[in-house]
Amino acid sequence: MRALVLAGAALMALASWSAVANADPSTATPPAMNAITTSDNQISVDFIDTDFGYTEYAAIAVPGTPVGGKLDTEGSWVPGVNASLSLMKNWIVDNAYFNAQFSYSSGSTRYVGETGRGGGYGAVVTSDTAKVFDTDFRLGKGFAVADNVMLTPYFGIGSHYWRRGPFPESYSNGYAGAGLLGQVAASSQLVFSGYGLVGGTFGSGITVATHSGIAGWSGDLGDSAAYKLGGSADFAITRNLHVNAGVDYSNFEYGRSPFVNGNVEPHSTTSNVSLKAGVGYAF
Repeated sequence: MRALVLAGAALMALASWSAVANADPSTATPPAMNAITTSDNQISVDFIDTDFGYTEYAAIAVPGTPVGGKLDTEGSWVPGVNASLSLMKNWIVDNAYFNAQFSYSSGSTRYVGETGRGGGYGAVVTSDTAKVFDTDFRLGKGFAVADNVMLTPYFGIGSHYWRRGPFPESYSNGYAGAGLLGQVAASSQLVFSGYGLVGGTFGSGITVATHSGIAGWSGDLGDSAAYKLGGSADFAITRNLHVNAGVDYSNFEYGRSPFVNGNVEPHSTTSNVSLKAGVGYAF
């Protein structure tokens, strides 16, 4: 899967270089604003590969682990698919912008942890299953600041769900914040985009399934600041057929849960990087 994503990104880079290198400055039409709005009115499907970075920290000293030390980590690349719908239309206001994305990833991660009986971080190395479902919604308004540049401030809201094995633990949260999307049309076919969002999580919690004779439980994980960054390139092969590639980054935290029947979930941080490449239909 990662090879497909990287191959798609390489093809995008080649197409982008060709579009710019073959343009004749004396005869080429300057990049038009409609290249951006065409790119923003599109349905696309991408292959994604996400490097999950999850770390839990000790709030109190435990055998082999000091206060603030790592208790365990989850990592590795997990493949998936992303579907998106983007719209930029003159509705109530000019260049009204809407974007919806849904992604699902499934695979395994590398678990590094401790035994809890005197063995510190690194005493246990194994693999866990991972199933992740994310949503992201944006609503904003685009402003043409040059013939080929659009800036779009937006409100963003979404959700994150992660089912972690082998003893199923389900983490979930919502997030919301303010974002800015910047787009540049390098030619009538090629559009570069970059975005950033600053906000916070809400409704964070954990649910642990009953396993090995241990009763299941659930707890609140509190809220934290949340950050998202990303960049992408969209190339129009034809008016309707597009290819794209990009990278996304997200960062947030979960707080320590209250004790529930002697169980507690420690404070953790999550930093994920996703590579993506796919095709789209512009309308």
